[in-house]
Amino acid sequence: MEGHRKAKAVRYQACMVDEIVFLNRRSSLYHAAPEFLVYSELLHTKWPYIHGPKSVKPEWLANYGESSCDFSEVEHHKPFYHPETDQAFHAIVPFFTLHLWELLQCYLPFKR
Repeated sequence: MEGHRKAKAVRYQACMVDEIVFLNRRSSLYHAAPEFLVYSELLHTKWPYIHGPKSVKPEWLANYGESSCDFSEVEHHKPFYHPETDQAFHAIVPFFTLHLWELLQCYLPFKR
């Protein structure tokens, strides 16, 4: 891990491996450095670099990556009914992947 300090790139923790990966300085996302991103592959040169990065909003992870989330119900929030969709919702806090990254609280419908 000591050698990673010399790398001149933005660092990320990959979600499915225990490895620090890097965003190349030539990437269009380098200066924005989003909190979460997806990528198409890892290129292993001197360091593992992200190839094909795309910025991802944290709320997308709970909605579209549900299979990779653990959900904890927020106890101090009461469920509420939304008449337009005819659904009851409850507040949850999703934790994403093996690293259990805490995401923003959101509301999900009760499953029927």
